[in-house]
Amino acid sequence: MKTKTFSLMLTSVLALIVLSGLASAAIITFTPALVSSTANHGSTYTVNFNLSHDGSNSNVYALDWSTSIADQGATWSTLPALTSIFPDANHTLSAVLTIPSYVSGVVNAQLIVKATNTTTTAYTLPVTFTINQSKSLSVSSSSISSGSNSTTITIKNEGNVDLTNVVLNSTGDFGVTFNTNGFNLAKGASQTVTVTANSNDISNLLSGSTTITASATGVTPATGTVTLANEFCEISNRAHLRVSIDDINNKGFGDEDNWYPLDEVEIDFLIENTGNEKIKDIVVEWGLYDTDAKDWVGKMYKESKFDLKSDDEKTITVTIPLSKVKDLESGNFVLYVRATGEDQQSTKVDVCNSDSESKDVTISSDFVVLSDIVLSEEVSCGSEVQISADVWNIGDSDEDNVYVVIYNKELGINKKVEIGDINSFDKEKLDTTITIPENAQEKIYQLSIEVYDDNDDIFVNDDDDKAIFKPLLTVSGSCTTLSKATVSAVLESGGKAGSPLVIKATIANTGTSQATYTINAANFADWVDSASVDTPVLVLGAGQTKDVKFTLDVKKGVSGEKTFNIEISSGLDLLVQQPVAVTIEKAGFFAGITGNVIGGDTSWYIWVIGALNVLLVVIIVVVALRIAKN
Repeated sequence: MKTKTFSLMLTSVLALIVLSGLASAAIITFTPALVSSTANHGSTYTVNFNLSHDGSNSNVYALDWSTSIADQGATWSTLPALTSIFPDANHTLSAVLTIPSYVSGVVNAQLIVKATNTTTTAYTLPVTFTINQSKSLSVSSSSISSGSNSTTITIKNEGNVDLTNVVLNSTGDFGVTFNTNGFNLAKGASQTVTVTANSNDISNLLSGSTTITASATGVTPATGTVTLANEFCEISNRAHLRVSIDDINNKGFGDEDNWYPLDEVEIDFLIENTGNEKIKDIVVEWGLYDTDAKDWVGKMYKESKFDLKSDDEKTITVTIPLSKVKDLESGNFVLYVRATGEDQQSTKVDVCNSDSESKDVTISSDFVVLSDIVLSEEVSCGSEVQISADVWNIGDSDEDNVYVVIYNKELGINKKVEIGDINSFDKEKLDTTITIPENAQEKIYQLSIEVYDDNDDIFVNDDDDKAIFKPLLTVSGSCTTLSKATVSAVLESGGKAGSPLVIKATIANTGTSQATYTINAANFADWVDSASVDTPVLVLGAGQTKDVKFTLDVKKGVSGEKTFNIEISSGLDLLVQQPVAVTIEKAGFFAGITGNVIGGDTSWYIWVIGALNVLLVVIIVVVALRIAKN
């Protein structure tokens, strides 16, 4: 009998030892065990994997990922944030490997994790990337400064493969030569090249560009641009004479930088003498230069000679009427101005200074616009508003059956006005009236005046600008006051999930006359099955109030603060939208006693497991003693 008792006790002890052993062993497994893929140089890649614990140890591991490694300069830029793992746990994790530029061949890396609280054993996930071959070139852009005919550019091998016989070519407004060509470039390497422009090609150019193309076997050609920006001066001496484009005022359809035919562009040129002596015989010249055609548009303009004393200045205001410029076409233009004179401070030397700004001129095949729109700045309710404007056809085609629509939804205005036929570069007159409603709200309104063609389409130019004009109109005075109302609400009964909720609302007519109100509940669908109001329509005299009740069937399982809106309307006008907030209690007994029992610090889990282990041992010992007594 004693032998049997000893055997049972030994079994109990062994069970305790086995359970204790579970607290010291640990096995962590990566899935997949190996990651292998292809990658591009100069990129980042996310490695996804599972990390699992086999359940053989009850301790929580303190995980350290910092010893993860990679070769060829690759780095683990992002490591998993997981620092602990429980028995039988399985986590989906990711890490980011950054592969540097110009790397080729194979990048080997290891994602390494150590369970530092119990052992220094490292668990490794091997990662292998085969780097794709990439052949790529880049060409920098540069500009040739005024007074020079050369500049430098940089050709770079952007790939991870060495390149041989890199060849340069050019095409554009002027020819160029290179100081080197047909050179080799190792991966990631660069070559500086001097680009020299043909002097004859640039002698008459004020602006221009040439495209430089670099190519090599198996490589998509790369391009850069060399631009030329000569100053609008025949001599390079500036001395103390200064000229600048001081202000541009476009009085037509366009703006400061975007011009249309028929625009009148007013320009201020500022001429300054910054020296201590007079500058004599100053002449100011200006004009438009077509950068596409590489030629002047129309004629050059010139101002009569004048003198400037020391530290003096003069503003010249000129107007360029684009309607009078012959052979004007759409394109990119540059406005140039220059001033020349004789500087007395610099031993009567000839001086020149210039300035320029880029402009766009747009001529569409079909485009009709409004100009000189005139309407009253401020009008009263119930009055008529006179609207007039010039309707210009600034396209290169005649237009038939043009009409205008004047629209504003708030004012209920939607008026069509027939204009008729308009020849190219000609105009017709818009002259009409609109009526402001007597009950309009006093504020500033934006009208929409749209110009339509004979196909009932709004005119649109080649730059996708629509012929829509939006003048402002201020409405003030003689306006009929709309009905007004206020609402206040209190909880009358209910407030639990799955039960009706009753809200009492007090409606007050704060207007000056009797009004009919429509009462409604809204914005409750996420927590209420249905809602009703006992008095959906109210008629209240001025200053009167009345209570109405809203019954809301609260959904089951709802809790916390919820809201809905009480809406009061008069006709088509929404007068009040009052949010109402209520707190809903969650129904049920168990919900009140189980909340937050499991949560917060997860260390309770370890203590529960330990307590169960001790209880199991005690039970085994008690059973063994009872068997021994029998």
